[in-house]
Amino acid sequence: MPLRRDRRHGPSRLQRVQFRDDTKLEVLHRFPTEDRRGAAPSGLIAGPRGVLYGTSAGGGETWSGTVLEMDPPHEPGARWSYRALYTFTGGADGAGPDGGLIEGPGSRLYGTTTFGGATGNGTVFLLTPPESPGRAWNEKVLHHFTRQGGDGCAPHGTLVFGPRRRLVWHTMSGGIPGQGSGIVFQLTPPATLRGPWTEKVLHKFTGATDGANPEADLILDNAGALYGATSCSTPDGGLVFKLEPPAMPGGEWKETILYRFTGLNGGSACCTGGLLFGQDGALYGTSTLGQDGRGAVFEPRPPVAPNGQWTETLLSIFTGQSGDGWDVIGGLAAGPDGAFYGATGGGGR
Repeated sequence: MPLRRDRRHGPSRLQRVQFRDDTKLEVLHRFPTEDRRGAAPSGLIAGPRGVLYGTSAGGGETWSGTVLEMDPPHEPGARWSYRALYTFTGGADGAGPDGGLIEGPGSRLYGTTTFGGATGNGTVFLLTPPESPGRAWNEKVLHHFTRQGGDGCAPHGTLVFGPRRRLVWHTMSGGIPGQGSGIVFQLTPPATLRGPWTEKVLHKFTGATDGANPEADLILDNAGALYGATSCSTPDGGLVFKLEPPAMPGGEWKETILYRFTGLNGGSACCTGGLLFGQDGALYGTSTLGQDGRGAVFEPRPPVAPNGQWTETLLSIFTGQSGDGWDVIGGLAAGPDGAFYGATGGGGR
């Protein structure tokens, strides 16, 4: 029962779609345009007892965004309750949390802000629930991005828990000084109570053949390797990459380019919503362009023979005609029936 964000102009809303023969859309909450508790929600996750957590890039006294909670009604037909768990000030605590959240032990929530922090380049934050219900949640900034010395800025997407509870993410900018093509980084929890989290840059994109501006959420396989996509590369469009951990601790992570896109096979702005693993070893994702510039669903498939090349199949090309939609937003969700589900920002009948 996937949830999605309504991106039409005007007030935002949270909605649930039930995929049955009698498909039904249920609006859970409408966000007024000037609602100080939150606006432009995204990044929803399901918590215990059916509670939903998410972020809103707008809202708050300084319009710097919030972390929100939606509680299901106790009686059928009643309204969902909504509150802001934390309101960002736009200062050192961050601003613009438009990425997803992940839940850690103790119902702690981890996320990022695109702006704000000590230098205004974004943060990674932790929200800890109160000891007594109804009280304020506590925010702690785990990392302030500086954009200096190879650090990144403007983190984008959703965190991934790597081995030993390390947090892995990427930024769209920063990295190599003077190029700013983005990084993939890792945050390691402190060894002592109240100690600092430690950032390690796993890969710095150069903006050339290895790609630039990683927008898609990262995914992790059973061997600890990371998969993602960039929206740019040389000479044509974006690419799909794999980052493998070093064989020995302290070694370098290895980037492998699995597939390069051109303007005709997925578009240069590829896979902004993240990849999915298929049961057959293939990857699945969405592109914001495609052959007609309206979006596509693509499938990079691993080689059959050793040392072979990955191949790509376009599973669906959106045209904006006959009600098929256009402007693909977000990634795909795998349903229990083996089908993939997604959304477009325009089109339809």
